[in-house]
Amino acid sequence: MGATLGAGDVRAVLELTLEARAAPDLPSFIHEVTPRLRALVPYDALGLNEIDPARGTALVITDPPDYGIPGGEGRLAALIRQHPVAGPRSRGDLRTRRLSEIISARDFHRLELYQEVYRHIGIEDQIVLGLPGEVLVAIVLSRPRRTFTGRDRDVLELVRPHLARAYQDVRERERLTQVLRSAADGYEERGLAIVQVDRVGRITHAGEYALELLAAYLGWSPDGARRPPAKLMDWLAEECAPLRIDGSRGRLVIQHLPDGGRSPWRAMLLEEQRTSAPTLDALRRLGLTEREAQVLRLLARGKRNEQIAHELGMREGTVRKHLEHIYRTLGVASRGEAIAWALAKPR
Repeated sequence: MGATLGAGDVRAVLELTLEARAAPDLPSFIHEVTPRLRALVPYDALGLNEIDPARGTALVITDPPDYGIPGGEGRLAALIRQHPVAGPRSRGDLRTRRLSEIISARDFHRLELYQEVYRHIGIEDQIVLGLPGEVLVAIVLSRPRRTFTGRDRDVLELVRPHLARAYQDVRERERLTQVLRSAADGYEERGLAIVQVDRVGRITHAGEYALELLAAYLGWSPDGARRPPAKLMDWLAEECAPLRIDGSRGRLVIQHLPDGGRSPWRAMLLEEQRTSAPTLDALRRLGLTEREAQVLRLLARGKRNEQIAHELGMREGTVRKHLEHIYRTLGVASRGEAIAWALAKPR
């Protein structure tokens, strides 16, 4: 392999790798990859393909996004074994390959795959970068003429291991995020919340309750970079005992969710341990009605609107109306301020 990368190319590869590995999902992964990959090797179309020939299924994410033909994914899955690179890929050979060095244009045109898929979208030349996966996974660069060179192939082969690692990271993140989201509702019913942080220190998953807890105990509000509070990042780096933070509402306990050391992301479990709720008489002395005092007392105990509605036999919309009246009476603007006010008053 004779290709080398210049200083600018090396910088582009490093930026591509870092940003691609931090992507939350496959469409974002492609969005991060394409500008820098196009700068290294220009192309007319790019596709990330995950194809399972046995099931006849295909996931194709393209740049530009509207590239392709209706129903093309189904035919691509059905005919993918005809692709000249499919054989080596199915045997575990992931090396970058150039279509023109494997099959002649005449033989390529004879393929049913070409006649039913590629001919309709003007594909005559491709470079295929194999990626690891249980099905056929590849990044495919395409052009309408046979113009990819050996240099293009060699440069992309230098990039391929970095893209392979980034792809695996993104797929693992998607899996973990799906698990966390499916578990979040069950945790919140028990007064718990989950926060996920990636390897570059960005929050990739945090529900509304988790964000509320971070704001109440650490004074944090999300910004564009979604960086966690510094205190939380310091604790993550130390991997020590559970972090305990006392506040006006009670105590927040943060601990790691174990993953067996397999994941590059950290998931944390947040549990708020509230102080005893104020009495109804104490809340009524704040100028609240009996019903408003009941709502605020449940709120101070960590209940959400739907739980309050269930316990008091009312609609969620009625709970929201009561909260609006409570805020006006107490002169506060949020749930957290109302809870802090209630907990600070004598019982």
